[in-house]
Amino acid sequence: MRPDRAYGAVLRDEADIALVPDNAPWEEATSVEVGVGFFQLYSTSANTPIGPVIFPENQVEVLSLIQRWEHLYKNRLEIKARIPSWSLIADICACSNEVGFLPDFLALRMGLHPVE
Repeated sequence: MRPDRAYGAVLRDEADIALVPDNAPWEEATSVEVGVGFFQLYSTSANTPIGPVIFPENQVEVLSLIQRWEHLYKNRLEIKARIPSWSLIADICACSNEVGFLPDFLALRMGLHPVE
């Protein structure tokens, strides 16, 4: 859930628990970190050249990567496609030489390697 909706649902007793991809402090709710992970570019080979990347749709992590990339390299990271499913992106990358932006746990489960 989005952090604002999750927070509101917990406070209104509409939800007993909420999972959000943000560690924003919640003053009136107890929050516990259940795991730590990271997102990065993955492919079947660590030596795969970075070309256009497959991204998920509308994720905060994607916006963060695009902004950091432009700041560090002074050019845009090309987008090949936006796909709404992390699993589908992982499947495409595992069966090709495509580069996808994925969470570490899913990429490792699919046998993908971080792209340098």
